[in-house]
Amino acid sequence: MSAGETIIVLANAMVVALACLVPTQPRGLLAAQLVGLGLAGSIGTAVIQLRSPSPRQPGVPRGQRPTLTQLATLPFAVAGLSLAAQGGGGLYWMAGGIAIALAVGVLNGWVLLVEILR
Repeated sequence: MSAGETIIVLANAMVVALACLVPTQPRGLLAAQLVGLGLAGSIGTAVIQLRSPSPRQPGVPRGQRPTLTQLATLPFAVAGLSLAAQGGGGLYWMAGGIAIALAVGVLNGWVLLVEILR
């Protein structure tokens, strides 16, 4: 994963969390924000991946890069959709998405700081 993707994943998680901190925000508005932010993060990382394909690394599964970024961004859109539908988990999806985004960000930060020098 590139540094740009890592920044998008971590910034997306932070902005989603900040959107939920607004008091007295209508449920529909929060749902729309979560869907928009989740899709923006997903599309942003996909654009980076399409513009800069990574070379094949031995021992790394082929679909790992896009899978990790989508797992770190799409739960926010799912949270917004389930919040709008008033069923299906709602903000629990957001909590899971933030946990995944932090794990992916730390993993990629490690790769960018340590593994790239080997």
